Amino acid sequence: MTVKFTTAENVALERIHAAMLDAFSDYDLPLQPDFEQFERMLRSRHFDAKLSSLAVENEKVLSFWIIGKRGNNGHLAMSGTRVHSRGNGLAKLLSANSEAAMRDAGVANFQFEVLTTNERAIRLYEKLGHAPKREFDVFRFAAPTTPNDNNLEISLVNWNDIVADAQSFKDVQPSWQADDAAIEALGNDVIVWGAKAKSTLLGYLATAPNGSILQLAVSPSYRRKGVATALLSQFSRTNQVEQFTYVNIDSNDLNTQQFMRALSADLIARQLEMHKSL
Repeated sequence: MTVKFTTAENVALERIHAAMLDAFSDYDLPLQPDFEQFERMLRSRHFDAKLSSLAVENEKVLSFWIIGKRGNNGHLAMSGTRVHSRGNGLAKLLSANSEAAMRDAGVANFQFEVLTTNERAIRLYEKLGHAPKREFDVFRFAAPTTPNDNNLEISLVNWNDIVADAQSFKDVQPSWQADDAAIEALGNDVIVWGAKAKSTLLGYLATAPNGSILQLAVSPSYRRKGVATALLSQFSRTNQVEQFTYVNIDSNDLNTQQFMRALSADLIARQLEMHKSL
């Protein structure tokens, strides 16, 4: 195997996307986004081509470490190796290349998420010095059809208009790909609904166009009063979405975990958030 190691600066995103589809095809939770969704993922995770490392053979991307950067924090947005190229130590080499580049760029903390069932990857990351910090759950549930009995004012809102109020609604901070910076980076690709009473924001729902939930939060004073359910029902009716996926709910976010149980949501995956100081 004659492999060239390079950054992602001069490699077409279509080639990286093709490698990702192959690499993720046999995962317990296969991730097979189309190219538009792939580009959206990179944008929300603040993709930095200079810090991202690739292994390429004959113009074909075999393995990839895609890095996002915000300030002095780095994030492994995605990594993988094509099924038939595994076992050659490519991931370890790409990790070293990207970590060296991040240090030079002033990154002090490096983090990412990995499925708990991906034991091979977890062993690799632990050998490379990464340690678990949080555990996340991924849920899927049918869209509720509860009527808006509280006569809430539910409408589309601008994220920038509610972000300040939204801070006090969160019990824990979202993961990298769903936090406030990610929503801001996605811009018009995020759909945000707000629930208000007499012009006061009581709760909000921020989703990707396909109904994947980025954030769902309600003011502590108005929980268990049907606000979250009303937001989900309104989104479902308007966008004809029959089910939702809610990715990376912190296992310590007890209120949201309880809400998922109330909706009879299916736990479809669990992830570890891993960190390393550089």
